[in-house]
Amino acid sequence: MVIACAVNAGINVLLFLEGDPRTMLPGNGRLSAAIGTPGGIWPTAVSVRCAVFFAAAFALATARRSSRPVTIVAAVAMLPIGAMLLLTVGRAGYVGALAGMLSVVPFVERRVRAFILSIVGLAVILSFYPPIFEAVATRGMSYRIEIWVTYLEWAWETALIGQGMTANVHRVIGGIEFYHAHNLLISALARGALVGLFGMIIMLGAGLYWSWTYARRFGEPVFFAMMVALCVTGVFDYELLPTLTNWTWVTFWLPIGLAAGAEVASRRNGGPWKGKFQK
Repeated sequence: MVIACAVNAGINVLLFLEGDPRTMLPGNGRLSAAIGTPGGIWPTAVSVRCAVFFAAAFALATARRSSRPVTIVAAVAMLPIGAMLLLTVGRAGYVGALAGMLSVVPFVERRVRAFILSIVGLAVILSFYPPIFEAVATRGMSYRIEIWVTYLEWAWETALIGQGMTANVHRVIGGIEFYHAHNLLISALARGALVGLFGMIIMLGAGLYWSWTYARRFGEPVFFAMMVALCVTGVFDYELLPTLTNWTWVTFWLPIGLAAGAEVASRRNGGPWKGKFQK
């Protein structure tokens, strides 16, 4: 899946650099997906996908147990995925990718750990460099606080029954129409009521816990890195709807499915701690 994402990202980046109008969001020139993401072409959705798979590629490239061929392929795959992420100018995607990188620190060699911390620290420092700060931090008005407050107030009015998965949940905030709450938990509350909210919390929390457990026991942090990237970006830029199997669908359900598999593997075979979770 990392390789497939890298190929798709490479094609979209090349089209963008060639000036293909399908890849440019009107008004600000941010990268949109020309191919491979029906229903999720917008930069924010693309940045979430890139963050999740960049984290996966980075974990594969740095994990102790990765073979040399896997390390090389994953490192190469990071290039187009990272380029696509940068061109979306998706701030949530940036933060999610950095969080995914940091999540593998406990599972890598000491020298790699120092390299990761240096890269993340450099990224934070560069974010305050005036041209970068102007391009990223002050890129328009995101209205995140206003969006969250508005959707929370509206969702709470139907907290027992929800709006449903097919309802129109568009809200006008500050004169701009927004299509969703830009937050997985608030979106779950708005559409699925309290049951949907608690279900989302349990699913994401369990995914983080079992992917962490799997990484700790088997030294393979890929699933955990993907879950961390998904949860961090999902706080700012995501809504989950039933869709056909495409990149938008895979971005969410692949990490969740891998985390579920990590739970099964951890319970059946605890590695060095074998037997701890045996019934």
